[in-house]
Amino acid sequence: MVSQEKIERFINAFTGLSKVITNMESYSKYEDLSKLELFCLEGCYGENGLKMSQIARKLGVCMSTTTGLIDRMVEKDLANRERNPGDRRVVKVKLTEKGNKIAGELKKQSEKWVEMLLSLLTLEEQDNFILILEKLSKIINGGKSK
Repeated sequence: MVSQEKIERFINAFTGLSKVITNMESYSKYEDLSKLELFCLEGCYGENGLKMSQIARKLGVCMSTTTGLIDRMVEKDLANRERNPGDRRVVKVKLTEKGNKIAGELKKQSEKWVEMLLSLLTLEEQDNFILILEKLSKIINGGKSK
């Protein structure tokens, strides 16, 4: 049983952390890109092409949302679609040079924010915090890890 006090403490702490994360996301100089486009850039960064289904899974969205998302990213010259000549149903998405550049900048920005936040904790607290986040993420995502 979880006490009411713990529920309230959790909500207050989570709300405070959510504000920090929202500020991190809104700090991006790429105001013309949606959050989903930013998440997709980060998710595709460093990959040698991902299938549409892989992107949908990474982002936790349906295929129709992914299709529209990639359409917009292609229009903005952030990504390209590549079809498999042997099976035209298989579509891989690769970031363009512009998309890779932005994704690299976003990754550095995210790492800087996370480093700043984690540096406020002791090494043991950092490990515990990360373990708890990983556990919650795994449970929430149905036992699947990223």
